[in-house]
Amino acid sequence: MSRFRRFIAMLLVIAMVLPMIPASALAAAEDSFAYTVLEDGTLSIDGFAPADEDAQNLDVQIPSEIDAAVVAHLSEEAFAYNEQLRSVVIPASVAGIGNSAFYHCANLKAIAFLGDAPQLGVTVAEGSHALEKLFVLSTCSIEGFCTLLLNDLGEEKARQVEVLEFDDVAGLMEAYEAYIQELDAQVEAAPEEEAVAEQPEESVSIQVDTGFVDDCNNDHVLSADGQQLAVSHATKED
Repeated sequence: MSRFRRFIAMLLVIAMVLPMIPASALAAAEDSFAYTVLEDGTLSIDGFAPADEDAQNLDVQIPSEIDAAVVAHLSEEAFAYNEQLRSVVIPASVAGIGNSAFYHCANLKAIAFLGDAPQLGVTVAEGSHALEKLFVLSTCSIEGFCTLLLNDLGEEKARQVEVLEFDDVAGLMEAYEAYIQELDAQVEAAPEEEAVAEQPEESVSIQVDTGFVDDCNNDHVLSADGQQLAVSHATKED
C-alpha cells in the first residue's frame, strides 16, 4: 500500500511541475530562434540555432509568432555567416530587417517574402553570392528589392537573381516549394556525379619498336608513323 501511495505522490508532483516547464524545453529536436522583446511587445529575431548542428542545406521558415508574441523584426546580423542556410521564408508579420541580417550566408539561394516589402537595412544579404531567387507578392513594390540586390551583390550578380512575383501567398509558396525540391534533387545527384568524376582514367601503354638499342643517351625523335624512335647520333654502342 505504501508503494502505491508513493507512486500516486510522484504522479502529483509531475502533474504540478510539468506546466511550469517551457514548451521549448519539452520539444525534442526542434529549431530555435533567439529573440529580443521590443518595447511594443513584439519580437526581433536575433539568431537561429538548428536542431541538428551539423545539418546542411537548411530551409528555414521564420515563425510569425513565438509564445503568442508577434515576430516583427529581424535584428542586425541575425543570420550572418550562417553557411547552413539554403533558403528562408519571411512571414508577413516582419515589418523590418536590420543591416546585414543575411550577411555572407555563403549557401543562401532563396528568400521568400510573404507580406508587404519590409523596411530594409542599408545592406541585408551582402556577400551572399549564391543567391538565385527572391519570391515576392505582386502587390509589393520591387524597387526596394532591386536596390537591395544592387547594393549587396553588385550590378553583374544582381542581374542574375530572379525576382519572382505572385498574386497570392499560396502560389508563391507552391513555387518556392517546387524550387526547394529542385535543389534537393541536385543535392541527391551530386554524390553520383562526384563518384564518376573521381574515377581514375585508364592508362594506355604503347610499345614502340625503336629499331635501335634500348639503352641510349641522346636525343630521341618519334617517326611520323609512330612506329620507330630515331636517335640523333651516338648510343652506348658507338
